[in-house]
Amino acid sequence: MIYNIYSLWRLYCFMRAIHGAFITLCFFQWILGKSYGSVITLFSYFYENKEELNKNKYLLEEKGEFLLITYY
Repeated sequence: MIYNIYSLWRLYCFMRAIHGAFITLCFFQWILGKSYGSVITLFSYFYENKEELNKNKYLLEEKGEFLLITYY
């Protein structure tokens, strides 16, 4: 039960602080989530992995009329 105006003011300040912290955390989560994907996409254009360069190995096998290409 709220007994006087001062306790109502303290309750308002407490709720304002909790709401501000919640909104701030949601904002940081949104910004970091969106920018993380953009940074990874940007680095993928410039960064060449050596495993990706060696991906072009394949095996050719003839099975009757067909040519079987196996990548490894």
